[in-house]
Amino acid sequence: MLKSLFNRYATVFGLVILFLPGLLAGAEPKPEYYGLSLAVPVTAPVMDSTINLPYNVNRIYVDLLLLVDRAGEVTEVSAAAPVDSNYAEYYRDYLRTMRFQPGTFNKKPVEQILPVRLVFKAHQRLPELTFPVDRDGLIPDRDFYFAAVGLNGIDVPRIELFPSYNYKYKGILSDSLNYPYFLVKLTLDETGRPTEIKKLSNISLPFTDQIINVINWGNYTPLKIKGKPTVSESFLLISHLPQVNYPTNVYTPDDSTLSLRDRIRVRLLPDTVGLMSPPLPRNIIDNKIVCASDEVFGSGEATALVTVDTLGRVWLVDAIPSKLKKNVFASVKYMSFFPAFDYQGHRQSFKGYLRLTFQNSKTVGVDILWLSQ
Repeated sequence: MLKSLFNRYATVFGLVILFLPGLLAGAEPKPEYYGLSLAVPVTAPVMDSTINLPYNVNRIYVDLLLLVDRAGEVTEVSAAAPVDSNYAEYYRDYLRTMRFQPGTFNKKPVEQILPVRLVFKAHQRLPELTFPVDRDGLIPDRDFYFAAVGLNGIDVPRIELFPSYNYKYKGILSDSLNYPYFLVKLTLDETGRPTEIKKLSNISLPFTDQIINVINWGNYTPLKIKGKPTVSESFLLISHLPQVNYPTNVYTPDDSTLSLRDRIRVRLLPDTVGLMSPPLPRNIIDNKIVCASDEVFGSGEATALVTVDTLGRVWLVDAIPSKLKKNVFASVKYMSFFPAFDYQGHRQSFKGYLRLTFQNSKTVGVDILWLSQ
């Protein structure tokens, strides 16, 4: 279900018109989550081409917030982070020209806060736009979608505490690009207590019965709709990753001592939208990678847009600032990931962001932004 937004530019009578994919096609039914449907763009933003916007040289992407009223018009534009308030000023009039199919709650139109991601490319003044739900009714990014759901009064279920469990690999993994995983459908009551655990994985793994018992004894925050706890169904994914020590540590989301692998090995997925799993690191340990080349020497922080293909190889799309682009390019050549995969277990290509920190060393800090939300 992952679909990227590709934009086309055209100049008509002094206006630059940005077309969204599917703009002229009939819209698909909107995704709904416990009565909430998010606003969907139906017209493209329009800007007078005589307006002189500066080229962006500092950021690859910026998140803004739109206030979309019950008629589908944008009434306010603000920054998701205060540091980006200048971007809200730059693009306010531009984004306010858009029209949306209004968001609804229990089938009734409502005012909504809608995040939009502005993605900048070199030598282009107008950014590409990504919304939680695109014009075709598809969800490009699960985390972005559920962040938008949270902005509009629905707090998804979350893990508060997950007990220790054991696991043992049956010899060497037959396919080094994959890792064993265990998926269950989890029903929670209004207090967050599990009332039903349904195994969805077809393969038989060691310690399955023990892990199901551990799931039952986990602590969870229930779904809340407008602040009211509610019965819900979610999907709990346990990934058996290399370099995780068994029996595992107890997992709590606020435990800063846990490694990245310990923090991502258990994930509660609100629904089966987007990918089941994004790429997970194979050779990035404790948010660092050691490179063999002196080309990574440099100092500073860079943001990189990368593609991870179905073999787990990393390809650089763009990097900011430009003075560190060569360092970034040299660094990503040493990185490898377990590929992203969908709910059918098929590998999928993936595009996302990394934050790299260079300290005049062959050791490079790597923050995988699609795993830090």
